[in-house]
Amino acid sequence: MMKNNSLKWYLISITLFIFFLFCTTINLYHTYGYILIITESIICVFFIILGLNKLKDFNELLYSNLGETISNNSYLLIASILISGIILSFTLEKRTDNEIIANGIFTKAIITDGHMEVSKSVKRTFTSYELNIVFNSKDGQEHNILTKVDKEVYESLSKNLSVEIKYLPSNPAILKIISGNSNVQKFKNITNRNVTFFDLEKILKSKNLDIENYLNKISNGWEIRKKDSSIIYENIIKNEIIIVSSENWLMYSGSEISDIENFIPSERIIIKSDSIAKNKVKIGTVNFELDNLIAIYKTSINDKMNIENSLIIKSK
Repeated sequence: MMKNNSLKWYLISITLFIFFLFCTTINLYHTYGYILIITESIICVFFIILGLNKLKDFNELLYSNLGETISNNSYLLIASILISGIILSFTLEKRTDNEIIANGIFTKAIITDGHMEVSKSVKRTFTSYELNIVFNSKDGQEHNILTKVDKEVYESLSKNLSVEIKYLPSNPAILKIISGNSNVQKFKNITNRNVTFFDLEKILKSKNLDIENYLNKISNGWEIRKKDSSIIYENIIKNEIIIVSSENWLMYSGSEISDIENFIPSERIIIKSDSIAKNKVKIGTVNFELDNLIAIYKTSINDKMNIENSLIIKSK
């Protein structure tokens, strides 16, 4: 009989836990956050305590010694709260992501501010990151939202930068900033890689290629503008620029070409000549003749005394 009493409370605890997992609304979770998670975990653990005490019903709470039960099983109860909290948090975040993927709306937002907060415990240091963003939802309303982000997203963005987001129309405060490899891959289903030499060659040679669409399938954040006889494609987030000239050449600037020897396929290089200054900083030009292309790699120092690399590619 005593075992049946314990089993009853354990089953109630498990039932409540499953209920919280799948019936807690996303709006409720994003309103109260970790306070809600901790509360739901404690409720589940409370019924575990009743099971450990082998109570028949709530009336016996008046005569039971719950304090002793909690003291004797403190490690088990703390572990139960932590584990249930982690599972609840993970599941609700997953449900939120799935809801945004299925029903979210893409739009542009402006980053107005951001900050990081460091909290310390005895053994660990925790850092949280938040960004203030402003955007207009589909109904024309302006929203000023403070949203938590991970370190990758926080470090890739800056104040006053325009960034793509995906929000829930039912509650625009529930959103994801489309930046960082993880979010871009998850919410836009693209690899979010850097531009390769193959991409540049395809852009140069394909006459009917929709370049903007092609680049947006490679990574997120491309902006397009025209200047004289050229079209400029810029990705501020990934720090890449492609200038496509109407005179059958293009210029690329990005972090990938800092190692130019690996960026250009070595098996395609026929002749290489350079005029690099013989000092600690390699400044100058390297010319590559390929099977069907000419590539000119330039290294220079800009007005801010930073090293800039660029690669010009043109047909033979």
